[in-house]
Amino acid sequence: KRQDQQSLQLAGTVNYGDSLAWDLGVDLHEFELPPQLDPLAGQLTGSLQSRGRFDGDSWAFELSQLAVQGTVAELPATLAGVLYLNQDLDLAGTELDVQMNGARLRIQQLPVVGLPQAELIVGDLGRWLHAASGDLQAVMTWDRERGLVTIQGSSGGARWQGLQLGSLSLNGRGSLDPQLPVSLVVSGQTIQWADINLQTVTLELRGTLEQHRLHLDLKGDVASAMTLDGSLIEGKWRGQLQPMTVSSPVGGASLEKAVAVEYLEDEGLLSVAGHCWVGTRHTDLCVDRLRLGESGELSVTLEGDLAALSALLPEQYRADGHSAGLVSARWVDLELQELTAQLDIAEGVIEKALI
Repeated sequence: KRQDQQSLQLAGTVNYGDSLAWDLGVDLHEFELPPQLDPLAGQLTGSLQSRGRFDGDSWAFELSQLAVQGTVAELPATLAGVLYLNQDLDLAGTELDVQMNGARLRIQQLPVVGLPQAELIVGDLGRWLHAASGDLQAVMTWDRERGLVTIQGSSGGARWQGLQLGSLSLNGRGSLDPQLPVSLVVSGQTIQWADINLQTVTLELRGTLEQHRLHLDLKGDVASAMTLDGSLIEGKWRGQLQPMTVSSPVGGASLEKAVAVEYLEDEGLLSVAGHCWVGTRHTDLCVDRLRLGESGELSVTLEGDLAALSALLPEQYRADGHSAGLVSARWVDLELQELTAQLDIAEGVIEKALI
């Protein structure tokens, strides 16, 4: 017991040793959710029964006789139904309905076909993410026998961390069988971030677990079409970024040769082979070394016309001439350890207009 008017009571058995198993009944009375769950502050009253076991790679979890209600984030909250889940991700028999903080999650068995389906509806993302807005709907259906999962989702008027989305849609179908096809299409319209406006963004993933292709298409202030071919063979992922062009308010650039990419599992990072981008303003940017992860490093050289920098300078400044630069960085556990930058101007000028 926590207080006279608030309680959390457990009754049942727990067996542990080579494996873990439990059968517990839980009773709540005006139980206050811990402040660490903010923004889900509130009180709950009700009961549930929990059973489960863990034995190596084999496990099962059951939540039954769930009947809890109360107030969360100053809105009514209810939790009802039963949940079954095991190591095969088998949800057969699950009938769960959770309504909390203006959102609803339902897991049910579809009639006739009998496949489990989960539906999530969030009326206001701002109730779950600080300084956010917009709505979210998603539906997922899975067929354990065939190893297939399908998902559909959409969002409208979403805003978060300076990013604004007019609309967003998601359609996917996948499988854990490396021989079966996988497809995922994410499409966004009327997107704004900082001073960049995009009419459309489309991300497509197609293929199988062993051989696949990722394609990104951008239209707007920044326009480009990027294609990454990948393969997963004997647990090792390798990819190849295909030649592409990028146009933006500060100029354009072309990648004229394919670039090898590899995921180094032992180091937990993505290694990108050296490559160069040829700018439309006679400026070349070469990535000599790029290793991306919680720890990694970057080395970039820049050589060409100083005029390419004019678009990055304040309006009253103008740059002209030839320059060469070097930027290198190294970080460990997402903390920057080293950053160096050098710019050499063989001949040129940077001017500021007085009037």
